Amino acid sequence: MGTRGEMQDRFLAPDIDSSLHRKIVLQSSLVSARKTLAPAKVRCLPFKEKLRRLRKGLDDEHFDELTFAVGEAERTTRQNTELAAIVANLAKRSTNRRSSERARLERRVGNLLRALPFHLARPTIVELLLEPSKQRRQIALKSIRSEAMDTDFVRFLWTRFRETGDDTLLKVLLSRPIPLDILDPHRLIAIFDEDYWKMRVIEATLKADKNRGAEFAISHSLPFIWACGRSEDKRMTSSVVECLSSAPDKIALIDITAWALGKLGAITELTELEAFVNGLSEQFAMEGN
Repeated sequence: MGTRGEMQDRFLAPDIDSSLHRKIVLQSSLVSARKTLAPAKVRCLPFKEKLRRLRKGLDDEHFDELTFAVGEAERTTRQNTELAAIVANLAKRSTNRRSSERARLERRVGNLLRALPFHLARPTIVELLLEPSKQRRQIALKSIRSEAMDTDFVRFLWTRFRETGDDTLLKVLLSRPIPLDILDPHRLIAIFDEDYWKMRVIEATLKADKNRGAEFAISHSLPFIWACGRSEDKRMTSSVVECLSSAPDKIALIDITAWALGKLGAITELTELEAFVNGLSEQFAMEGN
């Protein structure tokens, strides 16, 4: 049996632990509340004041909060024009910062570029794409939207690719139909090593001209079938079946063909493919005996 003091310690310990736990929880809640108060107060500022402070960049202690508040705010045409000028200035100033600060500032510049109407963001995006730094080009590329893909911009990206060898400049082109009067898809597909990006080239070509896209069925069978499946265009079913039928190595294409036919809702062709697979399995079983 313990002493009276030991018994008191045992009974008191839970209360002490509980009190300490409450203090820790309270302290954590206060820290969290302070972090929430800062952006909340920034959001309440008049927009003109937000822009004034945003011009200071990282010199403003709440620069990150200002960036989010300005980006999410509804803006007039005039306010967007003012913001575009500030963003252009911040992008230029970021080159004079040490690496960690530069990266943080450039991330925020990217956020604001995406929040701007593209015609206002475009001059800064072009300036960033002209940079020798791939990191700065990446910020610009993430800010490009489909309305950017006019003839001049496509030619600009192709020229910058030839100057830098940076294939990410071309990847942004593959979210919409390839402008076949500017880019040769056969030349484009040869740039990429991965089947995924070859498939994206074929997919973008099919969107522009199905006959031109079908030219890849023999030379790039797997990416072609993959692209047909992603299109979910039932008219491509016969192209998928024909591609498999004419392939010298059919076994390598069975998986992707089954997936594509499923995406195309081609139950009849899937049933025929299943029979083909069953026949191969029986053939291999007999050869193994």
